[in-house]
Amino acid sequence: MRRFAVAFAMLAFLAGTRASADPFENLSQRLEQYDQQVQSRARSGSRSSAPVQQAQAQMRPAAQSRPPARMRRPARMASMQSAPQQAAPMVEEVQPVPMMDPGYQEYYPGDMWEEPMGCASGYCGGGGDCGWFPPGFFGRAEYIAFWVRGANTPPLVTTSPPGTPVGSAGVLPNAEILFGDERINTAGRSGGRFTLGYWFDPCESLAIENSFFFLGNGDESYAASSSGSPILARPLFNVDTDAQDALLLAYPEIVVGSVNVTSSRTVYSNDLRLRRALYADCCRRVDILAGYRYFRIAEGLDIRTNTTTIAGGEVPVGTNSAVEDLFNTRNNFNGGELGVNWQMTRGCWTFDVFAAVALGGVSQRVRINGSTVVQAPGEDPLTYEGGILALDSNIGQYDRTVFGVLPELQLNLRYQWTPLWRLNFGYTFMALTNVVRPGDQIDLQVDPNQFPPGTSGTFPQFAFNNSDIWVQGINFGIETNF
Repeated sequence: MRRFAVAFAMLAFLAGTRASADPFENLSQRLEQYDQQVQSRARSGSRSSAPVQQAQAQMRPAAQSRPPARMRRPARMASMQSAPQQAAPMVEEVQPVPMMDPGYQEYYPGDMWEEPMGCASGYCGGGGDCGWFPPGFFGRAEYIAFWVRGANTPPLVTTSPPGTPVGSAGVLPNAEILFGDERINTAGRSGGRFTLGYWFDPCESLAIENSFFFLGNGDESYAASSSGSPILARPLFNVDTDAQDALLLAYPEIVVGSVNVTSSRTVYSNDLRLRRALYADCCRRVDILAGYRYFRIAEGLDIRTNTTTIAGGEVPVGTNSAVEDLFNTRNNFNGGELGVNWQMTRGCWTFDVFAAVALGGVSQRVRINGSTVVQAPGEDPLTYEGGILALDSNIGQYDRTVFGVLPELQLNLRYQWTPLWRLNFGYTFMALTNVVRPGDQIDLQVDPNQFPPGTSGTFPQFAFNNSDIWVQGINFGIETNF
């Protein structure tokens, strides 16, 4: 009987323990639901604590239903042992969203800027996915100040000290060179460059553009006159005597005269090309360009002398002679061009590098002409073909086409002044091979028998003499999209 009494007491104890654990099992389930709700709220980034406090208040059991304190711990341990083991929930740490620079706003393709653009340090520029502007035109107007490589010119005007004998006056190499034997027309010239293009898409990945530039007429002149002193002369090489010689323009008590030398130049170029983006992000861009390039340089060298005899001899006293030698050259380059354009943007500043090379043909033309007008006292003027360095043996027009290479480099720094306007400042360099220039076409070897009115001869002769030129300088202007 004693054994049955013990067994009955144990069963009663277990039954009581089970009954007292039932409320805590319900509490465990509520706690698990609460953990899940907290985890969900943390992931959604909610920072409000009111819902959490409300949920805690709802899940907290009433005070009168809670078992005595001495029973809560065993009951909770029993419920934890009976409940399946679960991993502790991971609470995701939510980082605060940084505030954007107040100078910028989000923009997307097609949006219009209504306020001046900010230029915070480090900002790459360009709002939205595809740049600032919708498809459309872009244009640039620039002032340019360019220098062209000077043209080689042989000695054209000389002088000698007073008292030099007539036969030695102005004769090289002992004479002093007043003009020539150096590069002439080296001063910088002003001009303009204008670019117009069209973007075919809002991402500015494909465009067509045309760029044209010109330089103002580059004229340089030299003038000298003398009543006999100082001595003035035109140097040459006499093929009859096979020695250096000179024609006197001014010498004491023999002849008075003057000389005027003018060098002229015009330069302009045009290129039409397609632009295709190879790589682009908010800070960097690389484009490839391909198209057609035209370049023209035309130059002239005009040498005019005017003399009057003041002493008798073969030429009557008072006879006036006006002589002109004219050498004109023209070079037209036509070719295909391939280039690359790299840009890097930091804030409102953009650094731009453009490099290209064009291959094609240079159409060369040389035109040589000369004339002499002689008027003796009391007689009508007589006009003859031929001057001093332009005579029957080399007068004429000469044309040919040769292969040429035209490289170009541009370095530009641009500032985004407003959302629609950019200021531009830069440097440009270009060159062209195989061109003809006036001074290189002059032959100082002269047969005096051809002087008007004279007979035919073989000197001076004509031969194409090529050289290279370069053009470089600074440019600044303004650019816009419209």
